[in-house]
Amino acid sequence: MSASNAEIARTALDDYILDIAWLPQVDQIVIGDSSGLLQVLDVTHNEVIHEWQAHDGMLSCATNTKQPLTLTGGQDGQFKLWNTQTFELIASHASGTAWSECAAWSPDGQYCVVGTGPRIALIHANGSLIYRSERHESTVSSISWHPESGSFATACFGGVRIFGLSHSEPVQFMSWKNSMISLSWSPDGKFIGCGTQDARIHFFPLPYQKGDDFEMSGYQGKVKILDWDNQAQYLLTNCGTEIVIWPFAGKAPTDLVPWTLDDHRNKVTAIRNQHRGNCFVSADEGGSIRFYRSEGEDLYNYGGYNAGVCITCLTWSPDDQLLALGTTSGEVLVMTAPNSNRIPFLPHS
Repeated sequence: MSASNAEIARTALDDYILDIAWLPQVDQIVIGDSSGLLQVLDVTHNEVIHEWQAHDGMLSCATNTKQPLTLTGGQDGQFKLWNTQTFELIASHASGTAWSECAAWSPDGQYCVVGTGPRIALIHANGSLIYRSERHESTVSSISWHPESGSFATACFGGVRIFGLSHSEPVQFMSWKNSMISLSWSPDGKFIGCGTQDARIHFFPLPYQKGDDFEMSGYQGKVKILDWDNQAQYLLTNCGTEIVIWPFAGKAPTDLVPWTLDDHRNKVTAIRNQHRGNCFVSADEGGSIRFYRSEGEDLYNYGGYNAGVCITCLTWSPDDQLLALGTTSGEVLVMTAPNSNRIPFLPHS
């Protein structure tokens, strides 16, 4: 058996792939590219079943894992909610800026937060606007929800804010005079981690009291990737060509040494844990894909499936059986996981 036996579908589109997400139907994915186009790919038949122009110019998108909904933000000053089953526009709102840079759905699929410059907007899954807030000093760089969907956190230069669902004023502000470029709330709700402009990760333990925060340093550059395993035992981060894994298990790892995985030869561009399984995948700007167990054991190296092509995004199917990825060249690949029961996968050797 060759590595190509792991492939389920492969298709070449016209533009840089910005985002890929699985729809509630396990065998369909929605793809957003740099031209503002949205496409739905039927994985089983390796066929694009629908495409439409969501925006004029580049877009960002966030897909609901509970309902067939995708929210997009574009350079045209709009953010829009789409039904990805009927392909209809549900709602469109003016962003107030020329670009909606980030968005995140609540775990229960009922709400979505959109970051538009120094503003945020909270919308319901039916498309209605709940509130807007302008309580940020600078551009909102990242958004992450509490695991129980009752609140969410935003990051910008100067700190992290926590918002509730009913009021546009933040319920808590955790100040830190630095530029936060990424943010992730741990699945157990105990930590908020932020990657910073100056190559560190700043953590806020919750419930938070001033002075409780701590940092991890020693990175080669900006920390843009923060991804927890589903039990909040490990935090995966990027460090150039390396993956750095911090052990948590409910307490701060300030006296522990992280694991470093240095199997990639090119800069790591994406890391993603399975939803419920014990496997994660990483990819780099040279086209290499590697699979690991959560604690860092090397499972399988897919190698350069398309050498020299940068992989921009990764996403697991809802059942963790399949992996979809997109590239700068417009290629989309869907493959089985090493621990998949769908199709026999080439074992690690």
